[in-house]
Amino acid sequence: MKAIETYRKNIKKLCKTYHVDVLFIFDAALLNESKPCQCGFIVRFAPMAPEEYGDNYYALKNELKKMMGCELELIEEKALKNPFMKKIVDASKTTLYGRQDEGMAV
Repeated sequence: MKAIETYRKNIKKLCKTYHVDVLFIFDAALLNESKPCQCGFIVRFAPMAPEEYGDNYYALKNELKKMMGCELELIEEKALKNPFMKKIVDASKTTLYGRQDEGMAV
């Protein structure tokens, strides 16, 4: 995984642009070792209309993919329901943007 710190400023801009409340990074290699890019992201968006959600989700994913230079996982936090997958992801996730406990972007 590339050193994420070099992208932190750009990630913060993306989060503000696409109405992200919280963004985590995790080691996606734990889910699928065959992928060339070994990072994944978990996102929680601010409340928005359904038609805006899709646009923001795919735009954020495409921008992160360009920045990281590889395919990556972008998982909506609410969609992470499988307890085994959640345990694997939680073991390696780190907050990149926002406050997990308050759901407010900083």
